Amino acid sequence: MSNGAHDSGTGVPHTVSSAMQRVLELQSHHTSTNTEPMQERGLLIRETIPDAVKAWVSHDGWEVEGSDGAGRKSRVPWVRVYDKGRSPSAQSGWYVVLLFAYDGSLVALSLNQGTTGKSADYLSERVEQAREHLATNRETDIGLAMVFDLADHNGLGSKYEAANVVAVCHRQGSVPEDSQLRDDLQKLLRMLRLLYDLEDASETSGGKSAPMDTSPELSIVALPETEDSTKDLDWLLKQTLWTEDDLKEIINTLHARRQQVVLAGPPGTGKTWTAENLALYLTGGRKKAVHTIQFHPTYAYEDFVEGLRPVPSTSGSIVFNVVTGVLIHAADQARAVNHPVVLVVDEMNRANLPSVFGELLYLLEYREKEVRLLRRPKFSLPKNLYLIGSMNTADRSIRSIDSALRRRFDIIECSPSAHILEAYYEEPSHSNAVSGLAD
Repeated sequence: MSNGAHDSGTGVPHTVSSAMQRVLELQSHHTSTNTEPMQERGLLIRETIPDAVKAWVSHDGWEVEGSDGAGRKSRVPWVRVYDKGRSPSAQSGWYVVLLFAYDGSLVALSLNQGTTGKSADYLSERVEQAREHLATNRETDIGLAMVFDLADHNGLGSKYEAANVVAVCHRQGSVPEDSQLRDDLQKLLRMLRLLYDLEDASETSGGKSAPMDTSPELSIVALPETEDSTKDLDWLLKQTLWTEDDLKEIINTLHARRQQVVLAGPPGTGKTWTAENLALYLTGGRKKAVHTIQFHPTYAYEDFVEGLRPVPSTSGSIVFNVVTGVLIHAADQARAVNHPVVLVVDEMNRANLPSVFGELLYLLEYREKEVRLLRRPKFSLPKNLYLIGSMNTADRSIRSIDSALRRRFDIIECSPSAHILEAYYEEPSHSNAVSGLAD
């Protein structure tokens, strides 16, 4: 069967090989918005390829998922095969992943690892230790690549390259048939098992030589040990009634791309409810780590960041003191703990956003940088502080929002969904509320 084979009448590739080839072709049409080519790419990455690969490996207990970005479409989409217990998210642990180059030149089947919050030195050390262990077990061969180029030199692609242990690479137009792809995948999964065995041996012996996922930098961005174990993904699915793919896209965006998103949609689509429950999920059920505020037309920088407020002195006169706003309080809390802290900003579009955020617009993009505030000579936003906003599109178009602010937030569309209504009224406790509303 040729690489360009498609299902008659639907245009959907019906081999993994042809689907991979089509993704590479669509990369030349990349844009951050949800255009037709990006919709087609998303279907291939999130459904077509994962579903087919799952049929190859699910009997061995492997999970499969794909991501092409939430809100903004990612430059390097991926499909990974992983052990849920070892790598609960793409931000941590070892896994095997298909990485599609930004320019569509190649696809790499890579034995890789989570990169979020990890330094280049740490990644390099883990890679070298993993390669040494695989060589000891004679599980490397001359056909495996140590390096490849995803053509995304200032983006996540460069981190994927640095985190690669070994890979099998195929150029556009030269993707092999499914039988060869399956053999390559099984080879890398055997290597992945060896790394898992090495981690187990290291934990048992107490040794430090194995490439364990113990980077101190990870502690502030990875999901914490939860205080409330019920606040897991299954809980979030039941609370929001969103699809698992949609929720994972938002979660992956917050962990892998940027720590701030906006849920935008008309009234009644559950934006605030979803934001607050997503915040509880991210913090592991820590209610004190979730702060909710609502913007309004008179909300100002002095309320959000810091400002002078009149207060009575002991002598009876009025003095002006510097009072910190909710954002600084949340940032201070995040800096003092090793788990996520989330600030939920409801009705964001009702305030004058450039005025309210001020110099914080810079810090949203450059978390490692510092700025001078009125009271603090050096202030930065910690990486474990997340912002989830909601915007009512009936009040104000997203396009009218300041462009500098739009660039710093991933905008997630919350459209009215018959699926959510149907799921809600299928619950026994809601069965008598309104019958057939979604029909």
